[in-house]
Amino acid sequence: MARKMSPSKQAFALALCVTAMLAVLPNRWLQPWTTDLAGIVNLPLTPFEDAGGRIKAWLRPIDDPIAGETEQVQKLIEDRDETLALYRAAQLKIDLLQEEIGQLQDAVRFHRGVTVTPIIAQVTGRSPGRAGGLLRLKAGTREGVVPGTVAVYRGVHIIGRITDDVGRLGSKLLPMTDRASGWVAGIVLSADDVAASVADAPHVDLYPQGDGTLTGEIERARDVHKGDVVQLSDYSWPDAAQGMMIGEIESISTKDDDPLRNLVVVRPHYLAADLNSVTLKIEQIELTQGGGEK
Repeated sequence: MARKMSPSKQAFALALCVTAMLAVLPNRWLQPWTTDLAGIVNLPLTPFEDAGGRIKAWLRPIDDPIAGETEQVQKLIEDRDETLALYRAAQLKIDLLQEEIGQLQDAVRFHRGVTVTPIIAQVTGRSPGRAGGLLRLKAGTREGVVPGTVAVYRGVHIIGRITDDVGRLGSKLLPMTDRASGWVAGIVLSADDVAASVADAPHVDLYPQGDGTLTGEIERARDVHKGDVVQLSDYSWPDAAQGMMIGEIESISTKDDDPLRNLVVVRPHYLAADLNSVTLKIEQIELTQGGGEK
């Protein structure tokens, strides 16, 4: 015959079940009533906490530089500090707006014959622990963002492309330096010769290493140097990205298994992980009417 569980054991088992259920519930379900419960529990402790705080303040008074001033002077100093804080906040806001305006102007100035509408997209989230991980942006289909939209910084520096995960109010950006971005083709141009011919520029296929750099191979006979710039020439990317800056050559070394080829390391000027906003280059599609529909 099975032994009947005692009431105390039944209560203990029930408590374990309830605790396990509560442990897996989302915080937003628990917060409304756990907050009230915590307030009720802490209510009897409030007088003791207040007394403890008074004793601590008496034993270790705060080192207040204006404590010796009159009440009127203290009020003037407080008003001055508050006004100064508001002034600094306004300056920071102005600097941010000026930077955003500059980015918008650069994005329009540097596009290559494509009708582009640039928009500033704030970064709202990052992939933890990954230098080149996905970024969440505060811009979506409502602003005209579509999969593949190019993200740049300061007009010409490519940051990455928008993934297929585009919502109405937000989207995700895959940085060019993330390995998931894959191969990207570019041309190498001399940093000292701005008039160098693009037609004669060496081509290089680059692959992101996940550490903020991209590497590729190039014929040793080609005249490339540390500090030369690499610009995108890859038509698997949108037209608005062509000619944009990938980065500059950080180092050149001869391949051990192929002495006729060099290994180049390219580092972008700006990394996605360091930015609080990017410029999205929204390409405009122009519709033309065929014959007989004019």
